[in-house]
This record gives sequence, structure tokens and C-alpha cells, in this order.
Amino acid sequence: MRKTRHIPWEDLSELIEKMKADNNRLHLLATIQSLLGLRISDVLALTWKDLSSTDLTIIEGKTGKERKMIVTEGLQEAVAEEFKKNYHARITDVIFMNKHKTGAISVSYINRALKKAFKKYDMDVDQVSTHAFRKTFCYKILEDNNFSDKAIFIISRLLNHSTISTTMLYLNLHEREENLMYESLSL
Repeated sequence: MRKTRHIPWEDLSELIEKMKADNNRLHLLATIQSLLGLRISDVLALTWKDLSSTDLTIIEGKTGKERKMIVTEGLQEAVAEEFKKNYHARITDVIFMNKHKTGAISVSYINRALKKAFKKYDMDVDQVSTHAFRKTFCYKILEDNNFSDKAIFIISRLLNHSTISTTMLYLNLHEREENLMYESLSL
């Protein structure tokens, strides 16, 4: 089984800018997931109003747990800018409405669209899915904090994982730690 990998932050920023320039609305989805670390199912449930203020509280669809987040000014601006482009959208509509206006677009539709975008922009990612953005959120925190125990603990809390061990497995950090141990050995 192949695991979804994160996208280096610089590559993600470049992808988002290219999608935005091409008027690909998935730039907003990538931005939301990468800045909030939400599962795709929770992103698809968001309305325009949800991201119009600083505080966001959701009940995660998968776990049923409450999660509180800060919506940065930059994210609020990106959402507001995209809302202005959607002339027929109401503030209470889900952000990623399907073309029939019956609900959110499907995850399979998004993943197919992302696969096309990654190919178009010559992005080298072995398994394209929305989950890469959630992993990228985590790795940005890890990298910015030198893979510290504190960062792992914070990520565990942000993702509502029940144990640190779950977070370590999720991020595939056990393998990284083992490799570092081998690399540190010398005669």
C-alpha cells in the first residue's frame, strides 16, 4: 500500500499560484487544506460564511470531535476574493458547490482534477490526492520546528489524534527516526 506523501511547501505555493492564475478554483481547496489541515470531507462541508471570520469551530465528520482553528487574514482574503467571482453564490452555500447546485463536488472529481493539474504543471508527485495537502500542513509545522517532539505533540492535538503513536505512524516518522539512527553511526 502506498501512502500519500506531503508536497514540499515551495512546490505547493507554486502549484496554488499556477492554479489561481488559470482560474482553477481548486487553488482555494489546496489553500484551505494546507493552512487548516482539514480532511477533505470537512473542507467540502464548509460554507463561505464559515471562513469569513477569524474563529472556526467544526465537528469533524470522521471522528465527531470538535476542532477549533484560527482563520488567518490571508485565508479570509482568499475566500472573499473567490466568493466575489461566484456571482450567484450565497454566503450560506458550501464553498465547493457542484454544477447542479445540489451539494458539494465529489472527492473523486477533485482528485481527478488535481491529477490533471499536477500533470499540467509538471509536478512530480507519486500519488495525487487531496490528502497530500493535509500531510503538507503537518510537514510544514514539523520542518518549521526542526522535527521537534513539541511539533509532533502539537500536530497530534491539531489533528485530534488519540495518541502520539498514531501521529508518528500517520507522518511515517518511525522510519525517519530509524534512518537517522543508522546515519548517525560511524566507526
